[in-house]
Amino acid sequence: GFLYAKKLFQKFGLEPIPDSSRKGTLVFPFKSTPLTTVHFDHASYAEKLKSLSERFQPVYVCIYWADINKGLTRIYEEAGIPVVTAGHRYDPLFFHRLYDLCRRFRYAASNDIGTNLFLSVHSGCRFFYLDGDELKREVILNRKIDDRVGTTFEKNREESRRLFSTPIEETTVEQQA
Repeated sequence: GFLYAKKLFQKFGLEPIPDSSRKGTLVFPFKSTPLTTVHFDHASYAEKLKSLSERFQPVYVCIYWADINKGLTRIYEEAGIPVVTAGHRYDPLFFHRLYDLCRRFRYAASNDIGTNLFLSVHSGCRFFYLDGDELKREVILNRKIDDRVGTTFEKNREESRRLFSTPIEETTVEQQA
């Protein structure tokens, strides 16, 4: 869906936004899902976002719909950080909104590996990890497999941490791959 949305933007002349016009950082605090609630100190994370250097400003936070329902937007808004969303993942325009958001920022960041890493890099953002407090996952429904643990996932997480541990000015070939 995301690649289709990107092609539609190109088809209708809405691409590209020049690098010189892309400013700031779109931050994806790690999200809850219908099956998992993620807990961490959002207030301290908001303070960390506010303390990013001028190079990364303005900072916007992209909140997933499940976390909007939990009231997390209030924490970031009270800290003075604008909040955006791509909406519900089953909304037909979800990927259009997500791509439109990503293509407007120079940087993207998150506190854990997720789809946003790959989609923001594909949109031209320079992705980096910005850690906060430890993430705690509360599994809501019993699942036989937790897709966030195990050797394969841990190797992928470690490799992505190696590749995106610090902000850079140009995405490398290795990061693109």
